[in-house]
Amino acid sequence: MRFSTALRDSARRRLERLGRADIVVGIPSYNTAATVGHVLQTAVQGLQTYFPDCLGLVLVADGGSVDDTREAAEEVRVDSYNVETLVTIYRGLPGKGTAVRAILEAAEFLQARACVLLDADLRSVTPEWIRNLAEPVLERGYDFIAPYYRRYKYDGTITNTIVYNLTRALYGLQIRQPIGGDFALSQTAVRRYLEHDVWETDVARFGVDAWLTVTAIVHRFRIGQARLGTKVHDVKDPAEHLGPMFRQVVGTVFTLMQTHEAFWKSVRGSQPVEILGEEPPGRPEPFSISMEPLLEAFRLGVLYFGPLWQNVLDPPTYHALLDLAYRPAEEFRLPIETWVRCVYAFAVTYKNWPRHKGKLLDIMLPLYNARVASLINELADVPDAEAEAFFDAQAAVFEALKDELVRRWDDPQEAQKWKAAAPTGPRRAVVLIGAGPTARTVARYLSATRPVWLVDRNRENCEEAARAGLQVVEGDALRREVLETAHAGEAALLIAMTPNDEVNVLSTRLARRDLAVPTVFVLEAGDRPDELREALRGAQARGFRLGAFEVQDWDWWIEHGRTTETVLVVQEATTPEQFLQNLTDRLFMPIAVIRGSEHFFFWEVDRLEPSDRVLGLAVAEP
Repeated sequence: MRFSTALRDSARRRLERLGRADIVVGIPSYNTAATVGHVLQTAVQGLQTYFPDCLGLVLVADGGSVDDTREAAEEVRVDSYNVETLVTIYRGLPGKGTAVRAILEAAEFLQARACVLLDADLRSVTPEWIRNLAEPVLERGYDFIAPYYRRYKYDGTITNTIVYNLTRALYGLQIRQPIGGDFALSQTAVRRYLEHDVWETDVARFGVDAWLTVTAIVHRFRIGQARLGTKVHDVKDPAEHLGPMFRQVVGTVFTLMQTHEAFWKSVRGSQPVEILGEEPPGRPEPFSISMEPLLEAFRLGVLYFGPLWQNVLDPPTYHALLDLAYRPAEEFRLPIETWVRCVYAFAVTYKNWPRHKGKLLDIMLPLYNARVASLINELADVPDAEAEAFFDAQAAVFEALKDELVRRWDDPQEAQKWKAAAPTGPRRAVVLIGAGPTARTVARYLSATRPVWLVDRNRENCEEAARAGLQVVEGDALRREVLETAHAGEAALLIAMTPNDEVNVLSTRLARRDLAVPTVFVLEAGDRPDELREALRGAQARGFRLGAFEVQDWDWWIEHGRTTETVLVVQEATTPEQFLQNLTDRLFMPIAVIRGSEHFFFWEVDRLEPSDRVLGLAVAEP
């Protein structure tokens, strides 16, 4: 469903009563109960202290938090003649970008002269942040103010490995924190942003910060940076928590490259951007990043995606990655030139990729993990004060190799290569009925090489799938229009794996009868195997099981971190059934067969061949 506005009627009525405001401070939030109250209170204090003659609104735009985020925000008591607060749930795709849309709409409605955006998980925000962000817009004529932080050397890995470097090399401005999250916008900028129809894309999720920055550059806004001092927020381990953010941010950056290629292809070098305001006191606290999960993700990437990497990368770069896969942790270093060529190669491939582009980012993700692992070693003995010089030198390499990017970008053979690789058959997609933890895991593995959609009535399951970067439709799988929205009419395979036998059978029957899905599988669950098999025959569907346990068991193990990825190499030709019978580990769930560069559902193949790899989950004994 498309929404003409991200503001709910109740929020709009409150804005109508307010009438106008000089400054709107917006706080996008989701499950930030521990910090949102502090951010809101600090924003109010900043407005009262530094802008006492201005009317202000602090707006919390929440994404339907399941903790006490909204309650924590509403408990903040404001005793002020010039500052109001409003807590609301936005409408639209779940994600930070939709929250920002709601804030921009509120600022435009109130004709605010400045709009400030603050992340809800900040622990280091002070009233001076409001001054340093808003003052250049209100008093010095700036349209876009980006944050300038002091951060620990291992913080902001997506910024430091990709986004800062690409923003600087492509668009020619040294904006140090292009996805920092804490910005200030003029009234003109707010109006220009709202003219864009981007709210059904990854901009509606984590991609919004990159979009705000790049749009400011190409529209030639007057841009500055505000000193904000130390940024302390909820630290996320790159290997465990940043996958969805990586996909959405990098996907947005790559998409913007296509949108604005006429702008960036002629840019060479970069110019500094003025840094404004007094430097707040404080130093960032150090923290550690676990290296082993990063290396494991990279090595699994070599195993799963090696043939695809070989098609994307030039031979020296590809072979350099293969060599790295066998290096011990203490010797692991990914040369910056190799990394730059990886990023540029994937940017070019993203432009020409004929399939679901989000899955190309899944193929790139292990390389990002490798670069972060390399940074841990490269910066181990580098003092914080010298880390910035390291990142500046890294960005300079992106600038130096930009001509290589432009040559590949304009090379017609690049487009032809992937055009030839495009699927020729009318059906390749996979539809999964159910979006619980197990279904999301299956979708993640199958979507490496083919488009996958999930369908579920449960909103929480759908939101979790969307946050994981998966394509999902919220709705009843027993309704044809819902299945059509999930592209079942283009599907080669439908897998029904809810805990409800009736839903599974009826949805597959509908898919076969009305949408001609050629292959359908139904999870065999419950206590009625004979009755279920009879229903499967009627639906022309095949049954399958998740090893020796039910989907609810696997959901629990996945949610509680009890599972690990396991790859088993087939030694001799056999059937899937015989392969499982020969396993000694009953706590194994087969998911996919990797054959060459393709991923198939395990039960989709009639016969396993030597050198096939079976990808699944294993769980420790309870």
